Amino acid sequence: GNYQTLGELPKELDIIAEEEIYPDKVLGSRVTIQGGVPVSQSLIQWKHKSVDDVTWEDNDVLRGQFPEFNLEDKVISEEGGIDGN
Repeated sequence: GNYQTLGELPKELDIIAEEEIYPDKVLGSRVTIQGGVPVSQSLIQWKHKSVDDVTWEDNDVLRGQFPEFNLEDKVISEEGGIDGN
């Protein structure tokens, strides 16, 4: 059909290439309960992202998406409040 290109997207709307979205380092670890099952998670700082953009990610998901990224030798703590038993 007939179409016209209206121009380029503003730079802030550019899509980041997939290879740039990669874990840089693990800042912390925890175990949460999801559906009654313990799930190990890591606090991930992503490459090319600020410290404000860290996220908690399930370790099994990380291992599946980034098999070469090493999650071993990290301290795991049980999640809970300061007033918990």
